[in-house]
Amino acid sequence: MGMLKWDENLKIIAEGYAVKCIWEHNPDLEELNMGENLFVSNGLFDPNIAMEKWFLEHLDYDYNNNSCQDNKMCGHYTQMVWADSHSVGCAVHRCDTMEGLSFEKATFLVCNYYPAGNFNDEKPYEEGEWCSKCPDNLPRCDQNLCVPDAPELTEEPDVEKETMDSSPPGTDEPSTHTATATTTATATEDTPPSPPRTQPDYSSAPEPTMAGREETGTEPGDEEEEEEEEEEE
Repeated sequence: MGMLKWDENLKIIAEGYAVKCIWEHNPDLEELNMGENLFVSNGLFDPNIAMEKWFLEHLDYDYNNNSCQDNKMCGHYTQMVWADSHSVGCAVHRCDTMEGLSFEKATFLVCNYYPAGNFNDEKPYEEGEWCSKCPDNLPRCDQNLCVPDAPELTEEPDVEKETMDSSPPGTDEPSTHTATATTTATATEDTPPSPPRTQPDYSSAPEPTMAGREETGTEPGDEEEEEEEEEEE
């Protein structure tokens, strides 16, 4: 299993969707080959609590049968640990109202994963020894995860500002110009693969996780019942 890395492009997509304040999954997920976890709370918001609630769904997940207990949700957890998903980007937006919910002044968390996980009839990862099946591009094991080789350390030139004397010949007055070292980072987009396996079933994607008015979050699997109660109020 590889280590998830932060992706600014996924964060930007999450920001663009979070500002819409809609309690549904992004309809463009399939086109973007992207997975998504959602969380909303109108109490005190702590992103660590949101992540913990998603992860605790593993208590209701049976790896051997690749199934979830009845009336429980496990899709947030399986997306978090999906071995092929290598990038994540998240965003939070404060919503005055949420379309599809009766919440007001709610905090809406959107996390996007690339490439998408939760493929039909597939397990999120293979059981075995840590790092026993690392791909060629992730040959090193770090904290039980496959990671790239550490870059070789090379002697870097002194990049501190240096005063350059560009004064005309015959003058003693130094130039006021300074030379500074600059670097430019170039970002490249991954080309979404076209896997031969069955695409995720977005029509039955995991329900977003919702936090109630009286607490910062509900127990995993209680979201649908909580939503009905809030809509009736």
